[in-house]
Amino acid sequence: MFGYVVLLTTICFTFRGSGLSQEGKAEHYDILQNINRVASMVKSINKSPKSFAMYTKTAAKLLTAGNIFNYVNSGHNMTTYNRDDVGTENFVAENVTDVPLNSTTESTETTVSPTPTISELCLNHSQLVSQALQRQDYWAMRMVDAAGKPSSNILSGGLMWLGSYDECLEIKVVADHNNITYRFDGQYCKVYIVPQGGLSKILPAQSVIQLGVCVPDSCSATDTWLLVNNVLPAISDGALVAGPGECIAPDQPFDTRAIVVLVVLSIFLAVMTIGTAYDVIIIQWPRWKETKTISETSEEVAVEVDEKAPLIDNQKNKITENQPGLIGNLLLAFSVYTNGAKLLNTTQHKDILTCINGIRFLSMTWVILGHTYTMPLQMSGTWIATGVIFSHFDIPASSFNGGDGTDFNKIYFRSYCRMGPYLVGMFTGYLLYRTRCNIRMSKYFNLLGWGVATGVSMAVLYGLYDDMNGERLSTEMSALYNTVHRTVWGACVAWVIFACATGYGGFVNVILSWKGFIPLSRLTYMAYLVHIIIMMHYIMSYQRMFHLTDSEYIYQFLGNLGLSYMAAFVTSMAFESPMMGLERVLLKKEERKR
Repeated sequence: MFGYVVLLTTICFTFRGSGLSQEGKAEHYDILQNINRVASMVKSINKSPKSFAMYTKTAAKLLTAGNIFNYVNSGHNMTTYNRDDVGTENFVAENVTDVPLNSTTESTETTVSPTPTISELCLNHSQLVSQALQRQDYWAMRMVDAAGKPSSNILSGGLMWLGSYDECLEIKVVADHNNITYRFDGQYCKVYIVPQGGLSKILPAQSVIQLGVCVPDSCSATDTWLLVNNVLPAISDGALVAGPGECIAPDQPFDTRAIVVLVVLSIFLAVMTIGTAYDVIIIQWPRWKETKTISETSEEVAVEVDEKAPLIDNQKNKITENQPGLIGNLLLAFSVYTNGAKLLNTTQHKDILTCINGIRFLSMTWVILGHTYTMPLQMSGTWIATGVIFSHFDIPASSFNGGDGTDFNKIYFRSYCRMGPYLVGMFTGYLLYRTRCNIRMSKYFNLLGWGVATGVSMAVLYGLYDDMNGERLSTEMSALYNTVHRTVWGACVAWVIFACATGYGGFVNVILSWKGFIPLSRLTYMAYLVHIIIMMHYIMSYQRMFHLTDSEYIYQFLGNLGLSYMAAFVTSMAFESPMMGLERVLLKKEERKR
């Protein structure tokens, strides 16, 4: 009993003082409501101490992954089947979201048979593993070592017991059984385990345990599920039930879609190479040589003439340039040299609103920062429509607090709930166009505008602090916030642009108009398109659980930001800039200053 009290005390203090921890489950664990959840957990444990004790005992038994193979080898009755008798199809456990361990996964589940049983070859190989464990063979011990095991922080959602993917795949086995030599490799599979009965009330809502196991590659995902499901009743008294999972295929052949994408990318790469070579050799090289010759000639002439005479006679020493035809212009549209020079150029037309460059880049960093916080949790910023939806469904002010993501989807992906900032931007642009940015304001009105914009934007950012920490806003206040906060935020940004464009931006305009923002702002659109892919690749290829602390978020954010803009540069050179060049050539459009 004393140990039980100490455990509860430790849990409470851990949640009060530690960083937030979750390995990618927005639907299964709401990271923003730890305090309330802990209170309900403790209450549930107090009501059902036996259930909690049983669960911890079961978790301890699962520490020995060899139980699966020992069960197979202990003489339990298991019928077998031939794989050819059962069809295969992809299967993912219902209501389960996950951070996969590899960028490519495939499930080969067998669901046709009404009573699926373990295949004969898998059963024989599993018996070999069990016998090797009794002999403490190294390869068998590695299979157990590679399997997932219960970790700490289970009550707060630490339910991903993944194991080691790489260690499992490194196992190569040649073993004898009944005068037959068997050869098989380690295969990493995952099984989804669902708590039952009173145990489901103790763990976080809709909890699903993800157990990684290392089995012979002769075992299908259904075989693995049956192996685990045969063991669970013996060690959990029915409190845990395994559902079909998936086996991770390390090397999969390219399907038709992948081949098409690779062919298209190869064509673009080839055209870029040809276009760049044509630009450098045919267009740029003669220009460089003639420029060098004129420069050397001018230096010699300068010695003989008066100091006030021009060094270069523009009329006599004019550089002749090759004029490419249609095919040449099409190739030049793909030139990395020319497109890169244009993108990195920091000169702009005098009519350009220079503050827009800084706002575009900083807004993009804001988007990447927000997605850095939410993306791991998923793998897990018009008024009438928004207000009615929030009031009708009683949605809290923070859309991310919906637990299962239902409320979030009702608002976030609806265009009629998100058009407010666009309307504000259109009105601001029209106002600046009609006035030609020539508007006079008094000093006090300017200060008032900056003060209101600053205060309102801070209220939008930090107004949900109490709501996210358990003190829910009323339905009416939540509806009001969600109705106006996007539009109000857009109005605050519009004020910054308006003040800077009309000469009332002060040091803010100086910062936002820094020339270094010009190339970055040109890459903003491509960065927006590719940054999600960068994040998904990182998360889906992660083979270990990670702790979502502030420092972890900072590292991920900086990495996502840098890699996104690097990828944006490449994709801009490959697609965006060439398409703009082709548009000029084919449609005879003049180049627009960006």
